[in-house]
Amino acid sequence: MSKLVIFDCDGVLVDTEAIIRRTRVVLLRVLDIPAIEEDLIPMSGLSAPDSYASIAARYNVSLPDDIGERFRIEFDRQIHQGIPSIPGVTELIDSLAVPFCVASNGGHRFMKTTLGAAQLYDKFSGHIFSAEGLPRPKPFPDIYLHAAEQMGVQSGECIVIEDGIHGVTAGSSAGIEVIGFIGSGHQTRETLVAAGAYTACTDMGEIASELKSCGLLK
Repeated sequence: MSKLVIFDCDGVLVDTEAIIRRTRVVLLRVLDIPAIEEDLIPMSGLSAPDSYASIAARYNVSLPDDIGERFRIEFDRQIHQGIPSIPGVTELIDSLAVPFCVASNGGHRFMKTTLGAAQLYDKFSGHIFSAEGLPRPKPFPDIYLHAAEQMGVQSGECIVIEDGIHGVTAGSSAGIEVIGFIGSGHQTRETLVAAGAYTACTDMGEIASELKSCGLLK
């Protein structure tokens, strides 16, 4: 039986993926790069450096060294009215009968901003893990192995909830069962299952049913 539920952050806990893409489009157009949001979907779930490297390759451009800081300023402006949590995720968290944590490619400062804006930070405080500072981000398994170790369980005793191909690949590579989440709308059931998820759910109610069948709800 699993002893730990690990949540990805963006697109699973907080509805930020569209805001992230929109912010990047704004920045890129300021730089006269003809970006559209659809082009940036494959970058979902990558670390910031990997995302910018992929963007540079996609458009065959060099990005300024301060692109990360420019993003943070514009992102903070975009979310000044708050960030919604994924519908049903608060209820799911409150119903868990086992420990849980967050493991993301996002930096600690970024997650504090997004989880705080969605009123979720306190639920995970102390159990928020970032690939920032680890040798490799997702799609490598390092962040999930790190989170399991920090929470005192073996990777095979975890379940990961992920919405991106890179995150599913990371969880699967770590030897963790992965539930795909397609409710954030940028991946399909087929793509997440092909990446290694053993199932994919359209909303948090479906995920709750899956976790209940595993004996992980109160």
